[in-house]
Amino acid sequence: MIALLVNPNNPNAERNMRDAAETARVKGVQLHILKAGTESEIDAAFSTLVQLHADALLVSLDGFFISRHEQLVALASRHVVPAIYPWREAVTAGGLISYGNSRTAVARELGIYAGNALALQRAILGPSRLPTGFAVRYEPATRPLEVGGDWYDIVELPDGRIGIMVGDLQRIRLYPAKGFQIHQDIPDDVWRAYEALVEAGYDTHLVAT
Repeated sequence: MIALLVNPNNPNAERNMRDAAETARVKGVQLHILKAGTESEIDAAFSTLVQLHADALLVSLDGFFISRHEQLVALASRHVVPAIYPWREAVTAGGLISYGNSRTAVARELGIYAGNALALQRAILGPSRLPTGFAVRYEPATRPLEVGGDWYDIVELPDGRIGIMVGDLQRIRLYPAKGFQIHQDIPDDVWRAYEALVEAGYDTHLVAT
C-alpha cells in the first residue's frame, strides 16, 4: 500500500487526489490518502501511516510542505518510511528521493526565457528611424524585466499634440472587463476626443462590441 500526503488547503488538492486515485486504480495499487494542513496534522498523518503499515509515502507538491520539508524528512527517517518528495530540498535535507527539478535551475531557465522574450519584442518594434511626424513607443508590462508589454504608433500633431490609434484607446477601455489587461484611467477629455474621432469616421480598427 502507498500513502499520499495532501494539504487540504491547497486549491489543487481535490484534483490531485482524484488523479492519484485514478492512477492507483489503473495500476492496481492500493492507495491511502492522508491530509495535513498544519505541523501537528503532519505528525498525526505519520502516526496513521505507521498504523497502516504503508510501504511508501508520496508527498504532494505544496508550498506548506516545502516550508516543512525538514519535519517531513525527519518523520520519514524516524518511522523508517520510504518517501518521495516533489522538490530537491527534501533530498539535500536527508530525504530518500525527489522527482522535482532544482528551483535554482528553473529560475535560471525562466531568466533566459525572459531575456529571449524581451529581445524578440524589441526586434518587432520596427525601424528606429521613421518618417517625419511618426514615432514608436513601447510600454513594458512589468519592470525591470520589461516583458509582456505593448507597442503602438503615435502621430505627432501641430502645437505639440499627439494622435494615438483610435482602436488602441478603445481596447484600453474594453479589455479590462474581458480580463485581457488591468484597468487604466482614461482622462475625460481624451475619451471625448476618441468619441469625436469615431463620429468623424475613424473607426477602421475598432473592436466589435
